[in-house]
Amino acid sequence: MQINHYSEDYKRFEQDFNKLYTGIEPLFSIVGDLERAMTKDKPYFILPTQQSKDGRKHVFYFEILGDKYVYSHLT
Repeated sequence: MQINHYSEDYKRFEQDFNKLYTGIEPLFSIVGDLERAMTKDKPYFILPTQQSKDGRKHVFYFEILGDKYVYSHLT
């Protein structure tokens, strides 16, 4: 499964992720790793505190539609 890079929800995900992520790698270069970290039973990934601009853990949640991950929200 993969994230639909051409959808409106991806643009929201990209904005939310870029607001919080402190790493030097751009999202497009790590999105494959994020996709591999998720499963049907676990359609989310965690941005750890050490990679977060505000020093807090954030969870990015996705829904599964067909064979795509669709960004839902973050906490």
